[in-house]
Amino acid sequence: MILERVVISIIVLFVILEQSYAEKSFFKFSHFKNLSRLGIISYGLYCLHFIGILIATTTTKKLGLNTQLWQVFFLDTAIALTLAIVIPG
Repeated sequence: MILERVVISIIVLFVILEQSYAEKSFFKFSHFKNLSRLGIISYGLYCLHFIGILIATTTTKKLGLNTQLWQVFFLDTAIALTLAIVIPG
């Protein structure tokens, strides 16, 4: 188990070093503009999702819209995701 983790860590290290320091790399992620844009958006969502969750759960609780399980799963999630997308824009 320990050897497996060491091997995986070394492989990940080589990938990170290759992406950081290789000038001509076939798999250079900076060449894929859509992938880079998705990374910027997803990082923003990661940073702001807690604010969206907090606002969504507080609002639905005050309105009494989170009394059933499906409301918590679907309504809170949809509102939180929408807020996390709208807040930065």
